[in-house]
Amino acid sequence: MPTLLTAKNGKPDLKGLTEREFLELAEDLGLPPYRGRQLARWVFVRGSRSFDEMTDLPKDLRPRLAESCTITHLVPETFQASRDGIRKFLFRTSVGHPFESVLIPDSGRLTLCLSVQAGCRMGCAFCATGTLGLLEQLKAASIVDQYLAARRAAPEERMTNLVFMGMGEPLDNYEEVARALRILTHPAWLAVSPRRITVSTCGLVPAMTRFKAEFPQVRLAVSLGAPDDERRNQLIPVNKKYPLAVLLDACRQIHLPPRQRITFEYCLLSGVNDSPEDASRLGELLKGIRCKVNLIPFNESPGLPYRRPEAAVVNRFAALLSKVGMTVTVRESRGRDIDAACGQLAGKFSPGPNSTARIPLTDPPRGRID
Repeated sequence: MPTLLTAKNGKPDLKGLTEREFLELAEDLGLPPYRGRQLARWVFVRGSRSFDEMTDLPKDLRPRLAESCTITHLVPETFQASRDGIRKFLFRTSVGHPFESVLIPDSGRLTLCLSVQAGCRMGCAFCATGTLGLLEQLKAASIVDQYLAARRAAPEERMTNLVFMGMGEPLDNYEEVARALRILTHPAWLAVSPRRITVSTCGLVPAMTRFKAEFPQVRLAVSLGAPDDERRNQLIPVNKKYPLAVLLDACRQIHLPPRQRITFEYCLLSGVNDSPEDASRLGELLKGIRCKVNLIPFNESPGLPYRRPEAAVVNRFAALLSKVGMTVTVRESRGRDIDAACGQLAGKFSPGPNSTARIPLTDPPRGRID
């Protein structure tokens, strides 16, 4: 019986099983392999929430399955829509810890921002999630189920991209994130293209190197925060263990597929890391790495001491990087009125003046994993 991922009742959770484990489950129940594949299709393709729905399985098999395994089911506790079209879902783990997902529409694209932890222990100074500390590691089933819940909430829309940039450090929950990626990208299940998935890290170097070796087609984003170790130590504490020289050397060693680049995310903090000198140092730092820079003007959150730079400062910083040959984009800060922008996720329901909050009518009013 698969044991790597279990629900709170001790039974294997089907939403967290790989193809091999579905086949093992069928074998353990004395069933032919195709029954394992049937189970997987019911869970991931048809979105089944109970064994009674699996009508092409023998009736006497369904009670046996219910005794042997379970299908957990995430339901949003709250759902908010911002005035600029961002949608945010608040979920809770089985013990009540909050975590959030964000659905981002943008001119023909629909991106889902996934969480991998309730809270985070990385302590990045500009991130509201880090103020919570690490409350709980999410299992693969809960990561995958965020995708399924968003798909139920927007059945008329097709999700085109996934970004692991919500609550938590993905590479600090490596095994569950890797498991979730294998499930999400399985061609016969959810079939998300690896090229349309981005995983972000604050710089856990050994895990980052392992990740790109195991998932070469999945895109990597690395949060920098400062062009020198002194300030990066303060802003992103993991830098004390993996300083910039070590981090960037690892980035240079990564073998990237053709036309793929590493994205370096740089959160701009007014008066802290946004000077022309900082732009020049950053450009020098990244020379020789096939990359692009994504500038993220700080999104202000209660309890964080920083300010968002003026647009002119952001544009000047971007222009200076472009001048030295860097490919630069500026992250559009959407969803700020409902605390859904980058760095604002903290598992709190904070409706803005023009936002709406509701429970999707397709689901009962529950917020925890059943």
